Amino acid sequence: MKRFQFLTWLTCASLLLSGCKTGKSSASDNEDQETGRDVSAAIIGGKAGAAIGRRMQAQKEALEAAFPADDATIETVNRGEALKLTFGAASLFEANSNTLTQMGRLDLHRLAIHLNSNPDVCVKIVGYTDNTGRSAFNRILSTRRAKSVCDLLTAKGVDATRATYEGKGMRHPAASNRTAKGRTVNRRIEIFITPGEEMIREARQEKKQFKDSGTQKK
Repeated sequence: MKRFQFLTWLTCASLLLSGCKTGKSSASDNEDQETGRDVSAAIIGGKAGAAIGRRMQAQKEALEAAFPADDATIETVNRGEALKLTFGAASLFEANSNTLTQMGRLDLHRLAIHLNSNPDVCVKIVGYTDNTGRSAFNRILSTRRAKSVCDLLTAKGVDATRATYEGKGMRHPAASNRTAKGRTVNRRIEIFITPGEEMIREARQEKKQFKDSGTQKK
């Protein structure tokens, strides 16, 4: 579990470092490097990070109101500076396919509405599979599924420069692949919502204004 939590932090950290990129796959060569700490805290943190955290908490509450509890898991990650939505692959896709189900399209339409209402965030879609079947097939399937999600979001108006996608196949399981239940958990799509450049700039400006007001009082 600790390793899985760390990998979640690492994914968020890479997003904060890179900002919003193109809508193409953003596979990273350093995704498995382990530093043993939440590296994103050094990027923002402090009062600026707290300001971002407040905005992300507001977005989390809005998303929880939009999605039924059994449709998606929504949680804050990266010390509150990012959000992670987890969808089971079965609710989004046809079996062994990257074709979206009707329910999946409805869920992603809701997400697109949220993203269009909050243009100051970026989104990264990461696809995973269980460990059944060939590794190469699973990596391709997870990438195609992540791309299908990204394509639908952009088709619904989300700026392509705000969205990236990546498939990791059977890597980084969230549960044990020894049971059917665990394999179901591992077949998933994780969607990270992170602060865009504008949100980071505003948070830092807010921090500066707070600091300046404190200096004037002295």
